[in-house]
Amino acid sequence: QRQMCIRDRVWDAASGENTLVYRNHLQEAANPVVGTINFAQDGIWVVTFGGDMNVRVWNRETGEDRYVFPLSGRHVFSPDGSRLAIVGDERAIVVDYATGDILLDFDPDFGGPCWFGRLSWSPDGRYFRGGCGFQPRADIWDAQTGEHVKTLPHVDAGVNTTGWSPDGKRILTAGEKGIVHIWDGESFEPLYDFKGHTSLIFDAEWSPDGTRIASSDDTGMVRIWDAATRQEVNSYNVGFGVLEVNWSPEGTGLITAGFQPIPDIRPVWPSTEALIEYAYECCVSRELTPEERVQFGLPPR
Repeated sequence: QRQMCIRDRVWDAASGENTLVYRNHLQEAANPVVGTINFAQDGIWVVTFGGDMNVRVWNRETGEDRYVFPLSGRHVFSPDGSRLAIVGDERAIVVDYATGDILLDFDPDFGGPCWFGRLSWSPDGRYFRGGCGFQPRADIWDAQTGEHVKTLPHVDAGVNTTGWSPDGKRILTAGEKGIVHIWDGESFEPLYDFKGHTSLIFDAEWSPDGTRIASSDDTGMVRIWDAATRQEVNSYNVGFGVLEVNWSPEGTGLITAGFQPIPDIRPVWPSTEALIEYAYECCVSRELTPEERVQFGLPPR
């Protein structure tokens, strides 16, 4: 893609030029915030949830609305792009993206208000899942029937983010306790945890090839884990609480966004050894000092 959307603005990724300001969420809202953003697979249509408490599907070239759903919640496209799931406090729907018809409409039964993090679909499009944020659980629903399939419990900890691995064999959940939990993608049983964050995790995402996991917390710390060895590869602090972390399509970069108006974009490396090699090539020709190791996201030893 040559364009990206941040809040209610579309930018040219090559020149940095602001090509469109989308203001439709402002029409009915005193609060101008645009909380969540997703591109449709065709690259033309963008889905946002804003301060007017509507989910809007709009054209990134013209800014015109295609669909408007009066629903407060998080949204995510199915893997094939044919359906859009929107989950709110008291209502969840699955929409046919081509027609705008609502295919499923049900109560997710969270039992109270929610703060929604990342939702996700299974790679085969059979299930979708999400966490309520204020509730100590993540829920899985059948994407064809809306039937509740499984609850993934978190003991005394709200769930802020969820995600299937690209091959569908594993699921991650994370939230208030600062732990990334990994579950079996078929049996939904717990497998193992990644521990390192000292405060609540807002977001976590699998790399495009499924070999790594990036997680972020409210202190600004971003950690990258090797999914096979279960070791931390590297980490860095962006200086502000990170609400979302996203991998570049080729898995060589991360973009983070949160409590400041400008996102942070950085390169990432597949291993600690690759990062050390880069440090020697770009900057130093000797053993790294403890300060330099911290600069490159390595433990100071």
